[in-house]
Amino acid sequence: MSEDPISGDDLVTDSPRDAANETSEESNPQLLLYRTLRDETQSRTAQHQQRLLSGLSVIGVIIAYALLSGEFVFLAVIPIVVGFVAIQTAQYLNNLYFITRHLSRIEHAHTDEYPLFEWEHRYGIAGTDRTVVRWGIDWSSVPQLIILVLAALGYLGSIYVAYVVWPPTGIEVLAIGLTRSGLLGIYALLTGLICLAGYSFYLHHAKLTAVEP
Repeated sequence: MSEDPISGDDLVTDSPRDAANETSEESNPQLLLYRTLRDETQSRTAQHQQRLLSGLSVIGVIIAYALLSGEFVFLAVIPIVVGFVAIQTAQYLNNLYFITRHLSRIEHAHTDEYPLFEWEHRYGIAGTDRTVVRWGIDWSSVPQLIILVLAALGYLGSIYVAYVVWPPTGIEVLAIGLTRSGLLGIYALLTGLICLAGYSFYLHHAKLTAVEP
């Protein structure tokens, strides 16, 4: 601690040890990469949340327009929006698994020097200790499962509503006649693509779950 010669106030300076630690962290390429990847994770999460909100807003606009105009055939667009959001979510999670896996490796390389430097490995999206078990149920996964079930029910329910409101004789869409059978064919193709995206997520989860760095 020293005194400011002008104001007479005491100046607080970092200890040599703190300054050395700060310099070491700033010059260590692994720790710099760790900080960069953490920022990337937050950025991707914010972008994904924005996409989810945009998708929900589009669905709300479609429902409102269909109810106000009486043109219920526009409800047939909702499953397509839901499917697009689901595929984007799978892509987001796949990329997130790669980032968090590498974060876990960086943490493992520095745990001897920083014993508590293991957040991502233990509590991240694929962490080894990300469990709260009671009555044989992992309650940390319950909210995610509820969201998944609600999303699946909403998707299937929107397909049913679209089938009901679609005219049996079909209507002209993009210069072609689209009947109920054709509409179901589009939904079947979309469902297949969603299943492929879900399987891709399953493969990423199985391979990149942080058991050992």
